[in-house]
Formats: sequence, structure tokens, C-alpha cells
Amino acid sequence: MSDVDAKELDRLLQQAFDTASKLYQDRGFQRRVGFGKRPALVSVDLANAWTRPGNPFTCDQEKMDNEIIPGMQKLLKAFRAQNLPVIHVTTAYEITDRNAPFTDMGLWHDKIPVDVVDLAKPELWAIDSRIAPVAGEYTLLKSAPRPSTGPSLPASCAPTASTRSS
Repeated sequence: MSDVDAKELDRLLQQAFDTASKLYQDRGFQRRVGFGKRPALVSVDLANAWTRPGNPFTCDQEKMDNEIIPGMQKLLKAFRAQNLPVIHVTTAYEITDRNAPFTDMGLWHDKIPVDVVDLAKPELWAIDSRIAPVAGEYTLLKSAPRPSTGPSLPASCAPTASTRSS
């Protein structure tokens, strides 16, 4: 896809999102509920396989280098300054043989090349060094498209009676 095609695609996607947002707002959705009492920053799939050039899942490198990583650096700085929980989520698979009956990839590997994010290749699934975890931050390793599938978030993020919204 050429840069012109990518920019046109971005424009069309933004137009579609804006239209959908207006539709939902008109129907009463997207109401503000405020912020919780214990915020946490959850960073999903900002590992090298997504953030660095030449990898199977590499995203738009210009946006990654000029918008996403700098934005994440600002968020990390703010959360770390307040000693708030930071959770980094990444994806890797231990059994990457597509024919193994016991693979931890499920059927996901039939759709996309997840087998390249092999647990034995931390250079791919490691969190990008520009936003790498520091001591005290949690890294969650997932093996499904959503971080809510599989291992749970650390207890530091669990709601308590004083933080649950009613």
C-alpha cells in the first residue's frame, strides 16, 4: 500500500469513526462517568513485533515513532511520578508448531502469523526499549487477541470496596 493509499485509508476510517460516534451519541451512548480513584495504565502490544520496523506485525512506523511512542513516554512519566500501577501486555507463544495438538496458539495461528512471536524470541515480544518496564511494573504475557483472556491483571489493579463504582 502506498503512502497516499494509507493516508486516504486513515481519512476514510476517521470519517467512519466520527459518523459512528455521532450515531451512538445521538442514541445516548458515550456518556462520561468520570475517573476512578485508582487509575492504572495498561499498555497493550507495544512490543518490538509491533513497534519496530521489519517485523510481521509492524505498524505505521511514522506514527509509531512520532506519535504513539512519544505519547506513551508522556503517560509513563506521569504515572511513574505518581507511583501509579503500570501494566505492560505483550504476546508470545511457547508451542509454535502449527500442527501440534497441544499448541498454546489455539486456532489464532490459522488467521495470522502468530507463530513468529515465539516465547524463545524475546527480541520480538519484549516491550519496546523506549517504553520498557521499570522495577515494580508488571508485564502480562498473553496468548490471545485480548488481554482479558488468560492470566489476570495484578492484584494492584483489582477493585476494592472503596474503589468499585456503584
